[in-house]
Amino acid sequence: MSIRFKVGDIYIFGKFSTPFAKSDIDLIVADPTTEFHILRHYVSLPNEYKKSLIGQKYSYYDYKKQGFTESVISEEDVKEGLKTKGSKFSNNVAGIETPRTLLVQIRNQLKKLIGNDSLIWVDRGSYQTVAFTFNYDKEVGYLDLINIATLTEEEKAHIKKVPRGSSAGEDDIVIQTISGIIRKPTKSIAVELTKVAGRSYLSVTAYPGTLSPDFPSLGQNTEEREYCKEFWDDRVFIV
Repeated sequence: MSIRFKVGDIYIFGKFSTPFAKSDIDLIVADPTTEFHILRHYVSLPNEYKKSLIGQKYSYYDYKKQGFTESVISEEDVKEGLKTKGSKFSNNVAGIETPRTLLVQIRNQLKKLIGNDSLIWVDRGSYQTVAFTFNYDKEVGYLDLINIATLTEEEKAHIKKVPRGSSAGEDDIVIQTISGIIRKPTKSIAVELTKVAGRSYLSVTAYPGTLSPDFPSLGQNTEEREYCKEFWDDRVFIV
């Protein structure tokens, strides 16, 4: 039976596994799959960096198939990935200009956190995960995800439901968005590391702000799916 654990302001469902170890840091590598996953949280990227990804093999999680699918990154994939709606890093923040340099910062931060009681792998059945946040020494973006309860009734009337993006595997995810709301800057970076059996490296996602749970899906048990649905029903992205 899975248990829900409080991590930051959210819950993660699963079972406690083992502490995050120093050797786990070596499993965080700059590879096309990891970098493309993080790329969707950027507004734009240097041309040379984008060229380094095009033509590379990668895999992505397909919410329709509830599993990973192999493909090759195209120029159109990069273009559509950058259009993905959600929390975005500001342009040209020194030290995190690209997903590749951001991974260096994440590894450096984990070296400082080794031994922290909160860095525990949570066993979620088909994979294990560790989630945490840290403050960077510069503003990295904005708190783009807010609770709908903070909006006025007039503002709520302008909320739209739209696909998160058109990248492969994500075109079925619907989110709520609103424009014209003042955003608060943040130095906080949320990170989730995922260990999948058979993979020689960790999957990584990172974005400005605080941690958020997964989008609701059929692969979740009833309790988790209801929790995730309630969370996302109450949240809206400022775009």
